[in-house]
Amino acid sequence: MNRDGARARDFQVIQTATVALVATALLAACDTSVGAQKSGGGAVEAVRVATIDPEGRPSSDDVEVFAAALQSGSSGAWETEVVWRAHTTDPAVHVELDTGVDFVESVAEGLRSGRFEVALLPDSILTASGSDTMRAIKAPFLVRHDAVVERIVLGSVGERLLEDLEGTGVVGLAVLPETLRHPVTYDAPLTGPETYAGRTFRALDPAAPPLFEALGARVRDANEGRVNVDFDAADSAFGQYASLAAGAVFVGDVTLWPKLNVLVAAEDWYTSLTDAQREQVLAAAKEAQAHSLETTPTDPEYGADYCAMNGTIVLAGLDAVRGLEEATAPLRAEVAEDPRTSDVYAELEAMTQAAGDPPPVAPCAPDIDQGELVRAEGEFPEGTFRAERTVEQFTDAGVDAGHARDHAGVWTLVFEDGKFLDPGCPGSTYVVQDGRVSVRLGPRGPTCGSAAGKDLFDAAWTYDGQFLQLVDVRGGADGPEWQEFHEILWGSTPWVQID
Repeated sequence: MNRDGARARDFQVIQTATVALVATALLAACDTSVGAQKSGGGAVEAVRVATIDPEGRPSSDDVEVFAAALQSGSSGAWETEVVWRAHTTDPAVHVELDTGVDFVESVAEGLRSGRFEVALLPDSILTASGSDTMRAIKAPFLVRHDAVVERIVLGSVGERLLEDLEGTGVVGLAVLPETLRHPVTYDAPLTGPETYAGRTFRALDPAAPPLFEALGARVRDANEGRVNVDFDAADSAFGQYASLAAGAVFVGDVTLWPKLNVLVAAEDWYTSLTDAQREQVLAAAKEAQAHSLETTPTDPEYGADYCAMNGTIVLAGLDAVRGLEEATAPLRAEVAEDPRTSDVYAELEAMTQAAGDPPPVAPCAPDIDQGELVRAEGEFPEGTFRAERTVEQFTDAGVDAGHARDHAGVWTLVFEDGKFLDPGCPGSTYVVQDGRVSVRLGPRGPTCGSAAGKDLFDAAWTYDGQFLQLVDVRGGADGPEWQEFHEILWGSTPWVQID
């Protein structure tokens, strides 16, 4: 399975969003009103809560908890709306998505311009604002324990993070935990410092370039490049596996730094509120924070979830971890000795020592049971088939424009003697039984996505010797939310046999 003229898109989208959220985002995009609007008589005021994430990400529940708490706490005065993937709701920004637009800054500008009232943003907004506190938190290999993250969120360090946002046009409401970050590759795992040399990392955190460059690696922007073509490594988290190509190999005992989120409000909107209203906003933020602390899995728990999804986690070993710490000691020393960050660094170092060694993350490898391969039977045709899918076909079915662009183009399917031939997802198979063909992806490969090792789709078919039409298409591992996506991709028009 591949797409001509471009690398085949992996199926990471399958478990990261729902068509329902797409509809929400598209409706928000079509609404030309700006800022909080009052309905008849000024009785109810709309409050838009923005996030760059879709539903289903680690922080998604926190956004919904805040929105619900704010609405219920207002006794009907506020009606909240969660705007998922909020960076796509501005048509001007939407056009720029494939050219490396800064998603976080896009939403932050939406707060400053009055398009949103509140947003949950990743901690890179603090890095962009020049936060010395965040610089200390991101010192490599310093914060490695979930217990330390909790103390950061609830204590004086968290308060300093919010203070660091003063003068940026947004007001900090609460800091929330998300995940601990680990290095990731798609082939040989990273272990000691020497294994980083020559790698090209996808930079998902502004703190990444100094660290990886110190270890001899190159860094590319997260919005640019393709897996296994332009980069072969990344910093990520077990809980973000759905945003990675299949075959990602995490190093479980190497923790780079934590990733936090911050609830922020538009300064103009927040300062226009009464004291009582501001208290309601802060109370909702505290409720979201408490929910996040209570429900966010620990790093080992996230790791176990990733293993259950047929992921791979390796351990570098104590010697390799110490080697990495020694190789990057100058980076930590720079933060520890800088008068702007030294006190926060010392506080974090004391927290880390008090917490002790973090609980271990268990290693794992895929255990894919393909079952007994059933040779294709009946009259399903073998061969190579080709069809084109357009952006409009996907969007007309309710698929969001970003995913539509990712999957538009000319696609090629190859069926041969029970094998579904996809160079980017080796080991893929198909079976024919009871008048239906069922495709199962291989366990690992750059285009397998989060459906690796699972059923991709099944369908009935018609075939006239040249045209293969897949009908009654049913999506597989991703569930019913992406049924329309599968119907368009596999069954919207016939596949022409070319070989």
